[in-house]
Amino acid sequence: VEGLISGIDDSRLAIRYNLHGSILIPLPANFDITPAVLYSTTGGSNAFTGGSILGYTLENPMLAIQRIYGLAMFRANPVRNFDALMIGAGLQFRRLEVAVSYDMNVSSVRKINHFYGAFEISLIYRSFRLKSIESVEPCYML
Repeated sequence: VEGLISGIDDSRLAIRYNLHGSILIPLPANFDITPAVLYSTTGGSNAFTGGSILGYTLENPMLAIQRIYGLAMFRANPVRNFDALMIGAGLQFRRLEVAVSYDMNVSSVRKINHFYGAFEISLIYRSFRLKSIESVEPCYML
């Protein structure tokens, strides 16, 4: 049992550390691919998630939807090896993204939950957008 008020419970949750990396790679014909990895560790438990997102940017300014994408990911664990496969799809409006994914357990735990997975719904709102500033600055080497 974890207490929300100090002094009620002396136990503490272990700190979780995450290391995440991704890169958006533009492809021809308005497509892009984003390979991504996430390594997470907490209290001696480790997990690695990796995969890619394939996106397509729509050019019609009259549409509210600006981008559609699909994803395929996997989660691995040093003890159980491959743990889960995730597939999903999403829509990006101006600053809002809506996505649905399915997380299917493929490890030995699948026998316990009868191969059932879980649907996940994501709502992402981006409050601001970082735009790259394209400028050419001389690089002086001595």
